[in-house]
Amino acid sequence: MPLTNVSTQCNEVKEPESAFHFVPMTDLGRSLVAIRECALSRGMRVLTVREVLEEVKRIRGEKVDDATTQEHEIH
Repeated sequence: MPLTNVSTQCNEVKEPESAFHFVPMTDLGRSLVAIRECALSRGMRVLTVREVLEEVKRIRGEKVDDATTQEHEIH
């Protein structure tokens, strides 16, 4: 089943500002990169590795570090 062209759903897709440039090899990869670029162009913030791990803990119902939780909720 072909994936829809996600990049057309965003008015303006900007190149990520990071030095790292990922070139996806599959339709799924291209769609995920387009979704990411669209979200970034609309102001979505990229989480740090620590924030991602804390989010995984929250989803799993594990104990999370209160300092990171409060910092994440402020932003």
